[in-house]
Amino acid sequence: MQKEKITLENQINKEFDKILKLKNILKGTVYAVNRKGGKNKDKIFPGYQLTYKGKGNITKTVYVKKGQVKTVKKMLSNYKKLKVGIEKIISLNQKLLKYL
Repeated sequence: MQKEKITLENQINKEFDKILKLKNILKGTVYAVNRKGGKNKDKIFPGYQLTYKGKGNITKTVYVKKGQVKTVKKMLSNYKKLKVGIEKIISLNQKLLKYL
């Protein structure tokens, strides 16, 4: 019984260690958009936007430079890893309850 408790605690600690390595995190979705602008108002320019739900569940949009897209996608991936890690910790803590 004590061995199972220690095993669960070690698994929880490993999940926390993984989470702590996820330094850059963003929530939302990044997507390509076309916008008009410049001297020629009919010319279309490609661009990128990050959309997310902010305080009060209000949708927010942030423009992303083309050179930042790869970094932003990595940060969004880290957010997904964070959520998975939290769910694993919760599950392990639920199992741990019977040993406390």
